[in-house]
Amino acid sequence: MEMATTGTPRYTIVAIMESSSNVLEFKGKLRVPLGDWIQPQHQQWEWTIYIPTQLVVREEGGIRQAYRPLIGGTTRGTVQLYSLNSSEPDEEREAMVADWAVVTPVFSDFSEDLFSIQKSGSLLQETVATEQQEALFLSFQDRLLSSADFFRRLIGPFPMLTDATMTAIGIYIKEGTLLTCSDGSMDPEQGTACQAWLFADREGHVLWQGAGPVDGNPEWVTSYRSELGGIAIILYLLQQMVEHLGISVGSVTLYCDNQGALDNVFDEHPKRGIFPMLARDYDFLGVARKIWRGMPIRVQGVWVKGHYKGDDREIKHDLNDVADYFATQFQRNPPEGFRP
Repeated sequence: MEMATTGTPRYTIVAIMESSSNVLEFKGKLRVPLGDWIQPQHQQWEWTIYIPTQLVVREEGGIRQAYRPLIGGTTRGTVQLYSLNSSEPDEEREAMVADWAVVTPVFSDFSEDLFSIQKSGSLLQETVATEQQEALFLSFQDRLLSSADFFRRLIGPFPMLTDATMTAIGIYIKEGTLLTCSDGSMDPEQGTACQAWLFADREGHVLWQGAGPVDGNPEWVTSYRSELGGIAIILYLLQQMVEHLGISVGSVTLYCDNQGALDNVFDEHPKRGIFPMLARDYDFLGVARKIWRGMPIRVQGVWVKGHYKGDDREIKHDLNDVADYFATQFQRNPPEGFRP
């Protein structure tokens, strides 16, 4: 008897399958939340979160491991960072079912163990990707990848951005609820600097984030320059997204813990003449100001106290802590090709 055999798939079919896989997952983990279909109680999920304490639990092969947030003291609902290297036995097994939610881990592009989480069903409930939306998403990636080297360096390793997330960011810009935050990091001994940036919704859930080097003469690199780099790249990303999505009205909040950088970038009445061009780090300052003044939307720079430990903690403090963490990690272990 002859056994049935299956021939080798054509290369084009394999390429399509691999492309589809890359859209759905990253490092073996789903890229985006799954939607409302997770609600039936018979479903079994590997990753869950205990909402009262933000404790993330992973169950695999009958073993439950818990991960606590790396940054404590955050406000409820704000994004948390976790590390695969800091796990502990799960102690919340008997908690009320209503206090749990299914989550999807989102791993950092420049740290294999660092991840944040997204609660499934919160973003894609009313979003069904169409061919037109997918084409828009892919063309936006091409738009950023074709940016000048100055901006490509600041963006850093191309950060994950799904079509659903891009659509959501556009909606938040129009609503005036999009929050952004940047933070710089500088090594005085090496004379190198970098910055991290992020986009978040009004509840503090990080939608998009990245980090990149802030190049310059090692003898003249300062923490102020790194902060200007973070502000400049957020403004550039906003400019590109607003133009790409055709947004003409909206507002965005940009948090930064360097008041001097904010004052200089968002000065509505700058001095005239040649003297402003002699300002320190005018390359970043000039770029940031030109982008800001040319955008159709309103971007408001807001100072935030860095490393805040007080009792009146707000979402802006959480976002600053997250940006600071990303910037520090990038400074310690810059990805190949993006070393400051």
